[in-house]
Amino acid sequence: MHCTNAYGVSSKRLRARGRVARTSSTSNTAFRGFGAPQGMLAFEAAVEQAAAALGVAPEVLRGGSLVRKRFVFSRGFIRSTDLEKKTHLSSSCSAKKNVPKQNQQLRDGDTTPYGTVVKDCQARACWDECLRSSDFAARRDEIEAFNRSSRCFYFIFYLLLNFFHLLLSLSPSNSQKTLSLSPSLNTSWVKRGLAAVPTMFGISFTHKTYNQAGAQVSVFAADGSVLVSHGGVEMGQGLHTKVAAVAAAALGVVDRGGAGAGGGGGGGGAERVRPLPLSAVRVASATRTDAVPNASPTAASASSDLYGGAVADACRQLMQRLRPYLLEAAVEAEAAEAAAEAAASSPSPSSSSAAAATAKQGGENKTPPPSSSFSSFPVWKAAVAAAYADRVDLCAHGFYATPGLGGWGSGSPVAYFSFGAAAVEAEVDCLTGDSSIRRADVVMDVGRSLNPAIDVGQVEGAFVQGLGWATTEEVVKCDASHAWVGRGNGRGRGKTVRSPSSSSSSSPSSPALPPPLSTLDGSTHTRGPGAYKIPSADDAPSDFRVSLLRGSRNAATARTVHSSKAVGEPPFFLGAAAFFALKRAVGAAREDAAAEGEGGERGGAEGGGERGGAEGGGERGGGDSGSARPSYFRLDLPATSEALRLSAAGCDDGDGADGDRALDAVAGAAGVRGRRSRVSC
Repeated sequence: MHCTNAYGVSSKRLRARGRVARTSSTSNTAFRGFGAPQGMLAFEAAVEQAAAALGVAPEVLRGGSLVRKRFVFSRGFIRSTDLEKKTHLSSSCSAKKNVPKQNQQLRDGDTTPYGTVVKDCQARACWDECLRSSDFAARRDEIEAFNRSSRCFYFIFYLLLNFFHLLLSLSPSNSQKTLSLSPSLNTSWVKRGLAAVPTMFGISFTHKTYNQAGAQVSVFAADGSVLVSHGGVEMGQGLHTKVAAVAAAALGVVDRGGAGAGGGGGGGGAERVRPLPLSAVRVASATRTDAVPNASPTAASASSDLYGGAVADACRQLMQRLRPYLLEAAVEAEAAEAAAEAAASSPSPSSSSAAAATAKQGGENKTPPPSSSFSSFPVWKAAVAAAYADRVDLCAHGFYATPGLGGWGSGSPVAYFSFGAAAVEAEVDCLTGDSSIRRADVVMDVGRSLNPAIDVGQVEGAFVQGLGWATTEEVVKCDASHAWVGRGNGRGRGKTVRSPSSSSSSSPSSPALPPPLSTLDGSTHTRGPGAYKIPSADDAPSDFRVSLLRGSRNAATARTVHSSKAVGEPPFFLGAAAFFALKRAVGAAREDAAAEGEGGERGGAEGGGERGGAEGGGERGGGDSGSARPSYFRLDLPATSEALRLSAAGCDDGDGADGDRALDAVAGAAGVRGRRSRVSC
């Protein structure tokens, strides 16, 4: 459903199919996003490949799709007449003029391929703000200059390194080996990349039944405190804090048009509620089915909308019951305040003489003026006590069901959309595969935030989780493609099969090595933190800037609380911007290798050059071998250190024989074999 991300694609030109496969492994637990990030990533990969075919930056294509340039998707190609004046397009990319043109920007009133009408589309606003706040254009030029100039710097660095090795060497053979520098190792191995991606995430359970929630709000007459019970689960996402804020804003003292300071009564102004202090509201720490039964799962980023709506409904019921008592208590409080002000304005003779003495001494009266508004909580306590004395029910059950939903397969499977954009700068040491995120700029549309501090924290957490999904969290199964998993040290945990010739192939003179093992039962190798690497504090961006979109609006006010928007899952996909930034950093290294293979000994044409030379010009499947700019290359998710190192070596698939050769070529400088180095990674 989310496979088109934030782009406007007609349902007539898109066909997406999901297939369920039965495997020998157990099912995985649903993660943040429930498959939506995977669909978005597939579409973004198509945009990257189309941009490479057109010879433009992917951000130009993404931005053009958001500002209604005339793009059209047709049999795997994207054509644009608006880009011809700005970029160098080949005639094959813009020759067919009979292709119907189609605007690609999502705007208010547009319909998604699954039939949902988009309202208050903030995709363009998030994109523009992200590029502006991140200074994207200037930093892109700086990174390109760094990638060009760093070649000379690292060439000198490796020369100095080998010079010191020469001074420390004792034998001529060692010195000769130290000085034998490969041209591919003299190029810059530290490269940087910059990428930006948008996101659009639909909010609601696609199973219509789950879009309901209940809550119970109780007011205690003894002290006026409020207890809120709801069916949501607090797991660190700030749900209880937001629900308490909704209750505090809905409950309070009725003030008629601001009358009160002057005493008397009021006029015909509109009523407003002075909210209670947040300290007067307490949320039950545990979710109890005896208090709120039939709770929906706390998922789909919709808990604040659902349980906030249920609490608001219960508070409305209580305010209707307490309204006459609140008005009466407010009038009494205003009268008491007016009497106090009158007493302060007509001082007694003793106070007048004291004031005259103070004025004679040249001093000032430091007494502050009386407050022009009474505190809401004492008035609330008095009203609650009066209602309790009149035997008024001080407990209410609220219920909320998201309106206008039809569920999956209908024209309205979601209530609204959350939008966002991120720009990420990454750095890669292509010799070792080590990478880091130098800076990340994230702009998120959360409507009118219920709690900006919580929402910013949610954006940060979701982004870092997406960063781990895109860069470190690799799932490895014991299958034919990963037979090395079961080799050595008993790492294979599944059913092992010994080779029949393993016992007879060993000789007394050969070292004692474990027999070859093959674990082909599909068991998971990456179990536990020793093999499955989640992001740590060092993996987070060194410069992390998160901002909430200003002036955002949400037309679906009947479906949200205070016109807010969900923030749990939508920012997760923005972590994929790090993946594309790392890929561009690797692409810069491959550009150097391609330029080196072309401008050096031209060994790629004869098939005997450095890495990637066998394919012509250093690029596998590069198409035009005479161009120094490499074509689109494949890099699978996640962009681990191993994958980055292999891709920088010119290998698009690390599981093949060419991947082993490329890995051996890169790891040869470190004196290790490629396969063993791969296992250690």
